Formats: sequence, structure tokens, C-alpha cells
Amino acid sequence: MSNGLSQQVIIVGAGPVGLTLACELALSGVPTRVIERRAWRTKESRAMGLYPGSMELFDSRGLAETFAEFGNPADRITLSTGGSVELSALPSRYAYLNVIPQSVIEEILETRARELGVEIVRRTEVVEFAQDETGVTVTLRTDGVQRQERCAYLVGCDGSHSVVREQLGIDFGGSTHQYAAMLADVRLAKAPLEKVRLTPAAGAVGVSIAYGDGWYRLACLDRSQPWSDEPLTMEVLQQTFARIVGYDAGLHSPRWLARFKVHERLADRYRVGRVLIAGDAAHLHSPLGGQGMNLGIHDAFNLGWKLAAEIAGWAPPGLLDSYEVERRPVAAATIRMTERATQMVTSASSRVRGMRQLVTGGVLRSPRMQRAVAARIAGLSNSYVDGPGEGPLAGTRTPGLTLHTIGGIPVQVHELLRNGTFVHLELRGTEPADTADWGELVTPVAGRLVAPGPWGAATAVLIRPDGHVAWSTTTVDDEDRAAETAAAITTWCGTPYPGRRVPEGWPHDFPAEAPSAVLEADLAITVPER
Repeated sequence: MSNGLSQQVIIVGAGPVGLTLACELALSGVPTRVIERRAWRTKESRAMGLYPGSMELFDSRGLAETFAEFGNPADRITLSTGGSVELSALPSRYAYLNVIPQSVIEEILETRARELGVEIVRRTEVVEFAQDETGVTVTLRTDGVQRQERCAYLVGCDGSHSVVREQLGIDFGGSTHQYAAMLADVRLAKAPLEKVRLTPAAGAVGVSIAYGDGWYRLACLDRSQPWSDEPLTMEVLQQTFARIVGYDAGLHSPRWLARFKVHERLADRYRVGRVLIAGDAAHLHSPLGGQGMNLGIHDAFNLGWKLAAEIAGWAPPGLLDSYEVERRPVAAATIRMTERATQMVTSASSRVRGMRQLVTGGVLRSPRMQRAVAARIAGLSNSYVDGPGEGPLAGTRTPGLTLHTIGGIPVQVHELLRNGTFVHLELRGTEPADTADWGELVTPVAGRLVAPGPWGAATAVLIRPDGHVAWSTTTVDDEDRAAETAAAITTWCGTPYPGRRVPEGWPHDFPAEAPSAVLEADLAITVPER
């Protein structure tokens, strides 16, 4: 590159978080390279599902239907003690847990990233890095050979043992539990009727997740067994799972067995100068509830457009710092939620087990509590209400609403975000707002919402590229509303000037069709039975 940079951004880690961030940056025209120490994508299932909140984010980029095609929907999480968490009643087009292995998610995201021009370099690891006022010099090693590359920003999406986080010296405080924790992909001779079933027991919990073609993901947390670094065997897994669920499920045909440790840790900082961290590099928690990958995907959507704005030169003061301000509290809340849930379902205490029965048998039967719990697990309740946005909707997530444009064309609001720009919705006027002085940073649309729900009083809304509301108003007067609109866009996108342009490549148009045909033909993904 002419400015001496190898790339504007180097991302360390080609898992779901790193690949999502790479797609977001490339969509904004930011040259991006992903560094991965593995020689190939993971072939193991690992993380097992996308919740509605993540599916909505991918819908805003045209990928949700591809993930749905290769996934297996589960509309509830059933507890063996009675009760369930119902996802099907959530206010979302994707009101289910999309059970889809991480291996497939990585294939889909890597395909999209390469379409957008992202370079993915494998068998390569970070040795060290040093930053200054203008960039980051990164020492890389590939097949034993070291070289240096220069980038404007470095982002560590390199997991729980993050080299980037460790070299930054960021404190990763918290705890690591020393009890037995197991994962497996097996077939079951006696399979449960439910797609997702959680079975609490005295001092333990077992989870079974059907993910297609007769395969099940099993997870066991057992406080009665100490942690062991011995390879997990089918015999140990069979005995542990049978003790927890109360019967022999006939486990057979294993294709993945693993032990793991349960951590609850949160990075003290998400950014040091020109180096940032995201995903498991920034936060770890109990796997109960399957929140980890989804939490990291939300990190990537939050960070991507902000980092692109900083590089393009139009970011208002503090925008990049708002990544940590907004995302770290969400991670902290998730750690608390999963820690308490794990303690409740694995406790051997009769008092705690009584509380568990009260929750599962009573509290979850309340429609209001059911909706609140389901929305929290699904990633639909996160909001950034303390940001610079103004108006009654500011900071909240954009729901899956349908808009009838002035021309009478129905469109899903999430679809308006496909190019990764801000979207301004004029909901009372007869024509879109005049946003020409902000160039292509803002997409103006005018229309009427169908079944607007909590948006019913809004007369105009500015939506961020990550789908959260930047600003809203209930002002009816056209001139006053236009003045408020200009002030709001200036807050987020900087001072306007005639003929404003953004760097070439912003925004990058997505293909009109999701690449499902390419995936089936070239990547040999097996579509699971539903």
C-alpha cells in the first residue's frame, strides 16, 4: 500500500468472530488480512448455534437465509425438571435457535469474506508486535520463517489464550473451575424427543442438542468429578451422561470427544491504542446456554463499522472507544447470567434445587418472565442506552419490521442495512430526508411501518450500521424534524459539506444472492435433516 501499510487491518484468528469482523471491514472498503495459525478451518462442531439476535445481524448482511439453510431450527430449550424457554414467541423473523456447527459457520463466513476481497493467511502466527502513533508493526511466523508487516490497526480474535491480549498485558481477571466438563458429538440409541434438552442433577448437568442426520452434541458439567487432562473416552462419557440423565442413552459412533475447562473471565480493557480484542480473547464464561460465539459475533458487528469509520477519517471523537463502552458491560452481564444459571442447575444443595424447581416450574410459566428470559438468551434485549444518541428508541435494537416505501414497495427494515451504511427512515414525510452532504454514509428511505409496535410514535429514525438505533424523534413538524435529523447525523457522521465523498470502496455492495449454491458445490457442506 502506498502509505507503507501491508493492510489497513490485520485480524488474528479465523474463527467466527474474526471472519465476521473481516466481512464487516471489507464491506466498508477496508483492506483486511486475517492471520490464522491453523492450516485449515475447524472440522469439529465446537460452538453449536446462532440465536435470533445473531441471525438478525446476519440478515442485515444477506446471510441469514444461508445459515438457516444449513442449520436445524429448535424453537425451545426444554428442561427435564419441567418448563422450557420458548423461543418461538419472540418478536423476530428468526424465533429459534439455529443449531449449526461452528465448522459450517466458518465455511459460510470464509466464503463471504473471500468474495469481499479478504485475504486469509493460514499456518501463520503472531510472534510479537509494536505500535506507534501511525500504525502497528507485526512480526509473523509461517512455517518457521519470520517476517514483518505493517498495519493501521491490529485486532485479536484469537480465543481464550489470546497472544494479542497477553502481549498487551491486559488483565484477564476471573476464575477457572476445576470440575469435569465434557463435550461430544455422538449418535444415541435412545434419543430424547426434544431437540434441545437440559437435565439438571445433583452436582451436575447434561445437555443434548440434535443437529441433524441423527447426530447429537452432548455436554456434561459434573462437580463430583475433578478436572482431568486425560483424553475423554466413550466409557467415561457414557457413565457420566447416564448418571446425570438417569438412563443409558446408548451413546455410539463418536466423531468428536473433548474435555474443557469452565472459565469466567473478563478483560480489563478491549483496546490499547491501535490494538483491540474481541470474542473469547475478551471474555469467557460457562458454555451453558451457548452464548459465547453469539456474544463474539455481536462484538464484531459493533466494532467493524466503528473501526472502518476511524480509518476512513469520518469517525466522531470517542466512536472507537465506544466499542468497549458498549460491549464490555454486555459481556459482564452474560458472565453473571451464565455463572448463576450454571450454579443453579449443577448445585447439590437441596435449598438451591428447591429454588431451581420454583424457577422452572413457576417463574418460567409466567408469560412476562418467559419473554424476558427468552429475549435475554436470544440476544434480543441488548441495548446501548447510555450512548450519544437521543430519542426514546436510541440505543435499542432495530426489530424485524416491515416498511412500505412511498412507492408502495414492502421491504424488511433489516434488508435496508445490507450495504453497511447508516439508514435514515422518514416515517411521516412524503420523501426521503436530504442526506446528500454525507455522501454514501447514510441511506435515506421514506415510508410507513406495518405493525410498528414500540416504534409507533416515531416520526424519524436513524439506524446504525450494526442495527442499533442511533437516534429517533417523535417531532411532527417537517422543518423541525429536518433540523433534528441534520443534527443527529452530524453527531454520528461528522460535519457535512457539499460534495462530500468517502474513500473508494465504501460501501461494498453484497451479491444479490447468498452463496448457497457455491457452498454446496465447492465446500461439500452436508445439509442436515430437519
